[in-house]
Amino acid sequence: MFAESHRAAVRSNHPQIAVRSLWYVGNCHFAQGSYHEALRVYLELRESLEKRGETFQASVLSANIASIYSELGEQDSAIAVVEEALRAVPAGPRRPRAELYLLKGGALARQGQLDLALAPYRQAIAEARRSGELSVCANAYSGMGYELMMRGRLAEAEAAILEGYRLRTEHHLPHLESSLRNLGLLRLSQGRLAEAGGLLEDAVARKGNQGGMPLWQYLHARGRARAATGNLPGALADFRAAVERVRSQRLLSPSADLLRVGAEGTVQAVYDSLVEAAVRSYFQRRDPDLLRETFEAVEENRAWSLVSRSDERSEWRANLPREYWDLLAQLRAAEGAETADIVRVREALLRSELKAGSRRPAGIDRLLERTRQFLPADTVLLSFHLGLPESYLWAVSHSRTALYRLPPKTRISEAVRYFRQAVEQGARGQEELGRALHDLLFGSLGRVYRERSRWLLSLDDALFELPWAALVAGGAAGSPEYLVDRHSLQIVSGALMLLQARSGRPDFSGAFVGIADPIYNTADPRWRPLSGARLRTPPARLPRLAASGAEIQACIAAWPGRVVLLEGAGARKERIRAAVESRPAVIHFATHVLRDVRRPDTASLALGLNEQGENEYLGTAELPAWKADAGLVVLSGCGSGAGVALPASGLMGLTRAWLMAGARGVLASYWATPDDTGALFLRFYEHLRKDPMAGPAAALRGAQRDMISSREWRAQPRYWAAYAVMGHY
Repeated sequence: MFAESHRAAVRSNHPQIAVRSLWYVGNCHFAQGSYHEALRVYLELRESLEKRGETFQASVLSANIASIYSELGEQDSAIAVVEEALRAVPAGPRRPRAELYLLKGGALARQGQLDLALAPYRQAIAEARRSGELSVCANAYSGMGYELMMRGRLAEAEAAILEGYRLRTEHHLPHLESSLRNLGLLRLSQGRLAEAGGLLEDAVARKGNQGGMPLWQYLHARGRARAATGNLPGALADFRAAVERVRSQRLLSPSADLLRVGAEGTVQAVYDSLVEAAVRSYFQRRDPDLLRETFEAVEENRAWSLVSRSDERSEWRANLPREYWDLLAQLRAAEGAETADIVRVREALLRSELKAGSRRPAGIDRLLERTRQFLPADTVLLSFHLGLPESYLWAVSHSRTALYRLPPKTRISEAVRYFRQAVEQGARGQEELGRALHDLLFGSLGRVYRERSRWLLSLDDALFELPWAALVAGGAAGSPEYLVDRHSLQIVSGALMLLQARSGRPDFSGAFVGIADPIYNTADPRWRPLSGARLRTPPARLPRLAASGAEIQACIAAWPGRVVLLEGAGARKERIRAAVESRPAVIHFATHVLRDVRRPDTASLALGLNEQGENEYLGTAELPAWKADAGLVVLSGCGSGAGVALPASGLMGLTRAWLMAGARGVLASYWATPDDTGALFLRFYEHLRKDPMAGPAAALRGAQRDMISSREWRAQPRYWAAYAVMGHY
């Protein structure tokens, strides 16, 4: 309705109405958690306001823009927007300076710079007191107190939280329930459990359908207090109710931005609490329903963001019936309703989406049962959860399921770090470290699972950094038997993504697309500038990868089907995208991989120079918009599989970006390997050609075992263990 009002106002030349209606459009996207769309609208609107000289309205809008940037994890952008707005808006009544300072403090705190954040928090308080904005003042005290509490500075936190509570109580300000929650969490941190429980009971009772922080965060806080006092049934009830509301909010956010990016850490904590409480109860009672519940909760949260993103490109929403939007409104209004009512509405929404053509999985209904039915007889899914005070491993085959206790995350993470360093550096002692870590993870694993030849690994946290193939599973000292000698190893994004993927084994009968030896500098004799073109900026100087051409040629020789080779001047983005979106069997990149040390979750493939002498890159931000319906993407560049593991999203970086773009799988490296001939890749493609139905993980296993048996320098784990397959086959 607001969008149509905006179009009508533009046609009839009513600028004030056009601005107001476009603002409402942005607010609707913002309220629904569609942050990228809201940001697009707000930026367009701010530009229009600035051109008309409406600096006050533009600064108010800047607060919304900064808030979105902060929720999307772009804290630097949020701070830049705030500082620009503060420079443009002088102090005075009805100026949003207090709110802007508050946003800057929150953004700095999210970056882990609490000491720097305290100054803008205090400036927000001073500005708010000066302008009489007591609500903003209370929000600033509460926000500052919460951040201090989360970093263990409890005495400072108490003073700020109590002042926020006092302001809200004495002046009847909104969000008193938020102050009660913060105070309850503070008392929990101080060990004053009875007081914490009472405060959090009051916070949940007051919350109801009020705006602000969602109810699931209050339920989670109360559940933590109940767990701390030994009330495990009450804690489980709260954690289950919190998770049900998280599931509902995920349905309410069509782009999944809110829970994919902004609140992932908080959502992860809710699922962690449910899993850990339910596991404790399982080992007390051995109830199979608790075993199912814990597995499904871990796997649902692990894969949701990737599943949601893979569904975004479809056009099924145009087929939704009018009743769907009524159900959506009911779900939004059900924040304080009984769990059974929320589940009923949510199930009706999911049924409506599936009828319209959505590929979004219908929640976790029968997830464990469906996973077991999906797994072949030779396969086991090993799902890890790293936590404190202990970690867990679920083993799932087509006939049974088991749950094992593992050491705490700190111990596992330390063992992974030492082992990886030893393997990567070829250091002495790597065999002993590999044996110890194998026993740490799999010492209790039942024989029925250890005998499965195909292992699917659903990972958590530091385990994404582990070179699994080099773990030592047996053999005498000096003659190790590696894990890859016993099993093919494939990293997966979880059970939901396995079920989401196309059924059956992959088809590798299509074309091979190879990208190699791009032009990286203007001194390269192959570069041909556009006639009359002037270099705008000096291109980044990258060394030529001349040997990558030989690598690709060797791989092509092992490929039986059609080949598309893009090298030199042909390694241009538009040609690569056309080849990628032609549904090839394999896409092989032998290019530089660049990463930003400030943003370890991002990376780019360097594609070379265009006719203007400008660098072209293909990065993690752009890739998901491509339609890469490929059987496999191979990234032979140094450290192409590296990234950072984020809560509720898993491993970020190029690997995940290609999966989001639609690839079935990715073969990438953990670190740089010194090989100019591509020997491992040649053997990989030979194995894949010989038995395509076995899939890339089996082909990689064959190539790695060939390297082990070569008895040359490539037999060292530092070479062959650098590679891994991640995907859904």
